[in-house]
Amino acid sequence: MIPSESDAAEFELRNVSVQFSRVPVIKALSLRIRTGEKIVLRGPSGSGKSTLLRLLLGFVRPDAGEVRFRNSAITSETAWSLRKQVAYVSQQPDPGSGTAAEFLAELARIHGHTNRDEKVVHRMLQRLALSPAVLAKSLADLSGGERQRILLVSALLSERPVLLLDEPTSALDGALKERTRDLILETCHSRTLIAAAHDDVWYRKSGVRIVDFQSP
Repeated sequence: MIPSESDAAEFELRNVSVQFSRVPVIKALSLRIRTGEKIVLRGPSGSGKSTLLRLLLGFVRPDAGEVRFRNSAITSETAWSLRKQVAYVSQQPDPGSGTAAEFLAELARIHGHTNRDEKVVHRMLQRLALSPAVLAKSLADLSGGERQRILLVSALLSERPVLLLDEPTSALDGALKERTRDLILETCHSRTLIAAAHDDVWYRKSGVRIVDFQSP
């Protein structure tokens, strides 16, 4: 029997271990993530959540075990092709230089939505409690929360089938955490989403699978 798309594995980790300077970060982890699944990684700081995201991108290589993307092992040779399928928002993005509009335009080019409708961009900004006027600001003048939301807009507008988000609501306050979570899940309804999150707004949402991490 040929598996349905919903049963197919987007990513699979097989008995994966990672250590830095001989300190274990991930130990003997096995995890299967189905295509279209919504995964939230939960655990204390240092438990390996961000490292897992970097494993899935091929930026970190396991010391033991294997990481696979769509049934192929992630290697230095396959990682470039993999990354073209993924929109990634890190926890502490480099602000770079120039205006937010220039930064968003460059991310749009990288993510492959160069013909985006500005009205759609403005509408999404407003849903994230940002005025379109933020686009004229220098990146250096943006708060951490503003910068995080600009990156989220680019990732959500991309046509990439996989989103990896590292603490996507950590720099936001109160009800805005829930609004941002809901927009992410709504926009990614047919895509694979893997988010590392400390915020409990993610843990009480239906349709999300929680994967618990414990420090090794």
